[in-house]
Amino acid sequence: MNQRRTLRIIAILFFCFVPFAAQAAPKDAAAMSKIDEAINIHYLATEFDKAEGILLGVIKACGNECSPSVTARAWMYIGIVRGGGKQDLQGASAAFQSAKNLDPNVQLDAALATPEVQQKFDEVAGSGTAPEPANTESPAETPAVSEEGSCTPAESSEIQTRRPIPVSCAAPPGAIKGVLAFKEPGATEFTNLPMKLEQGTLRAPIPCSATNTAGVLHYYVALQNAAGATVAAIGDPTNPMEFSIVQSTTQAPPAFPGSAPPARCAEEVECPPGMPGCTPSGGGGWGDSCTPAAPCQKGLYCAAGTCESAPSCDLDSDCDSGRCRDGFCDMGDTEGETASFPKVWFGIHFAPDLYFSTGEKSVCSAGNVTSGAYTCYVAGSTNQPLSEGLAPGPDSGEIGSGFILATMRVLISADYALTSNVTMGGRLGFAFGGGPPSVEYVNGQPALSTKFLPIHAELRGAYWFKSLGESGLHPYVHVGGGMAQVDAKKTNDLRVPQRDPSNPDQYQLDANGNVVTQVGKYDVYKKMGQGFATLGGGLVYPLGGRVGLQANLNLMYMLPASGIVIEPSIGLVMGL
Repeated sequence: MNQRRTLRIIAILFFCFVPFAAQAAPKDAAAMSKIDEAINIHYLATEFDKAEGILLGVIKACGNECSPSVTARAWMYIGIVRGGGKQDLQGASAAFQSAKNLDPNVQLDAALATPEVQQKFDEVAGSGTAPEPANTESPAETPAVSEEGSCTPAESSEIQTRRPIPVSCAAPPGAIKGVLAFKEPGATEFTNLPMKLEQGTLRAPIPCSATNTAGVLHYYVALQNAAGATVAAIGDPTNPMEFSIVQSTTQAPPAFPGSAPPARCAEEVECPPGMPGCTPSGGGGWGDSCTPAAPCQKGLYCAAGTCESAPSCDLDSDCDSGRCRDGFCDMGDTEGETASFPKVWFGIHFAPDLYFSTGEKSVCSAGNVTSGAYTCYVAGSTNQPLSEGLAPGPDSGEIGSGFILATMRVLISADYALTSNVTMGGRLGFAFGGGPPSVEYVNGQPALSTKFLPIHAELRGAYWFKSLGESGLHPYVHVGGGMAQVDAKKTNDLRVPQRDPSNPDQYQLDANGNVVTQVGKYDVYKKMGQGFATLGGGLVYPLGGRVGLQANLNLMYMLPASGIVIEPSIGLVMGL
């Protein structure tokens, strides 16, 4: 009986402890993966700054969601990077002390440690002291110059909740950029924002997400020269400046000099945790898993199924993607796409038709005009067709090889994005410049038949080589088909046999018995359609916002009256 009770207690403890243990350090696996990347890829490739940046990013992102041993391991490797790679033994000692404070049993990776680094680690391990951990978010060393009160809004200003805070600082000589570090109410770590030089001041806005809760917001500023050295500072990590975040205030909302205050942000409604199918507003945080259906929070991107921070940058060349946006690399679309893009696109286009002739003879012969392949009219007329087909030969008309300008079209388009790379849609429009009706011959006499079809109706599917959520040029290919008619016109000199005025059933003969002919100009129409299949491609060049200039090329095969038509078009498109 006692044994059964003991087993029951063990089972209860097991099932209670396992879920707790699984949630105790949810980001350990992601953190260890990034630590491994920093050391085994970047440190061994002598990319010391990048390795240290990744390790500091791990510590920042971990917060309280990594076990102390994992965070201590990151600090230990920062000490190796600083001491062995950057020859900064003092910085290495500070990192080792932070590691020991978190985990007294942390061990040095002796395989990577130089004798000097080993000595610093041993000194820290044997000191028995535990100073405060080194700050992970300090943008620069303590500057030689301090310029208190040179930023707006003034320190201790009251800021209403859910308002962005536009911080503007006077730029001292040599300062062309800076870092604004802030810690929102209730936070334990500072967050860094790059500052840009605009209108003689260095500026950065603290976002609404930092002012959602009433309390004290701490901040400090480091102003830097082109080399990244700090030339002036307002506050520091140990003595930061403060704003009071309050529910209401009589003070004017903050604004950049010469600009209107930004609007107050809408109140965020969080998804209740634990609800089936419920995800946190804005997506997953750093180290969380991500998919196209469950993307990352703003400012993060999905890499190999895990949310990562975008690297900081000054220039496009600093980023693997080649795009630096607001001080951080624009990573574009990845596995868990976060970039938004319009789902519906509308456009208006102009398109000329170019008929490609392979070189054709006897175009106004009896066989051609009777079959409907060509229609021949007296030049400039729309009601005087050739009374009968000519006998095949050099006098019955010839069209050389090359392109002939045919009909023209005005089109409107509508496309829907099934994914960020696939769209379905169509074009509808009106064609003008078509020829007169085709001609059928009844008992040798011409009778006007089918009129020109001015309607253009086209369905198409397109594949975009670059996600619609990315910036820049967007090339694509498409395939489709629809209804349209193309008339190509060529004016020729033809010798037309003359009828005997006294006997219209007979040709007029000359003195030698030859048929009398008369040279005249005739318009020859190649009539194609009224259906077609098409493939082609093009690109969209962004003009700003969600408006772009679209260049398109249709290669059309006309049916059942066959012919090859090339249809370029140019137009404006707008996404909604």
